[in-house]
Amino acid sequence: MKPFRFIAPMAAAATLTSASGTTAQITGVDVFSVPQDVVPGFVVNDILLSFDGQLTGVQLLVQLTSGTIYQDSFGADTAPNPAFFGLVPSLQYDSFITLGAFNSADADAVPGIAGGAVGIGGANAYTFDDSLIDIAYFPPGGTVIADETLYPVATITLSDDANGTMTVYGSAGGQLGPVTTRPFVDGSFLAPPPPRGDYNRDYRVDQGDLDLVLQNWGADTATRLSWGWTGWQPDDRVTQNELDGVLQNWGALYTPAFDGAAVPEPALGAGLLTVLCAGRRRLARG
Repeated sequence: MKPFRFIAPMAAAATLTSASGTTAQITGVDVFSVPQDVVPGFVVNDILLSFDGQLTGVQLLVQLTSGTIYQDSFGADTAPNPAFFGLVPSLQYDSFITLGAFNSADADAVPGIAGGAVGIGGANAYTFDDSLIDIAYFPPGGTVIADETLYPVATITLSDDANGTMTVYGSAGGQLGPVTTRPFVDGSFLAPPPPRGDYNRDYRVDQGDLDLVLQNWGADTATRLSWGWTGWQPDDRVTQNELDGVLQNWGALYTPAFDGAAVPEPALGAGLLTVLCAGRRRLARG
């Protein structure tokens, strides 16, 4: 089956109000475009949530009118193992769901898969292939994830001729929603790339990025993925140019580049909770 720093926010309001009048606890849904030269003809889009209270579930629906969703032949529906990035560089830019990081080693947990995104028009059974993503997932029992900003929940890699929409719905802090829909054109959500300096793809320019530069000074960057260098693309070797990227942008924490709007959610509370408690999990693609 398997053949960033500015943000394009999908719900940028600090507080959103649900259809029932209660305060929604999913406070932001943001998209970052990741510069990459490993998978030609595709645009890598990281999806991050901000929320108050404990995260209890996410629904994701990606529908195409043209183009394709990249599914790496060595990948799974969940975050890839970074031990294989050196051997299979394209695996880093697979499409997958996650909880907290863009690789399995740093993620908080492997998501439990409940089924399709029934709360936002999906089917009962989940689909995760090169033409449709329709999935509901949740933190497994014993995993508490609460009060996060820019928390990674998925990577969606789209062909540069892909058009369609992505809809996200979730629950946190005992509240549902809002439903957020964002169109994409030619594989992009119009998220401009990050400035130099964010080399480890954590959307901050800090000590982690400086360590990557200093620990690999002068090295050939062809093997950079195996170092954890998965963000901004460097020159052929790690030199003063890369160091300047960190020093000139030190302390940057990226903020939304333009306002987005959320679509008020329907009265789907009971249905969402039923799906999120179903507890079915799939770890590998067939």
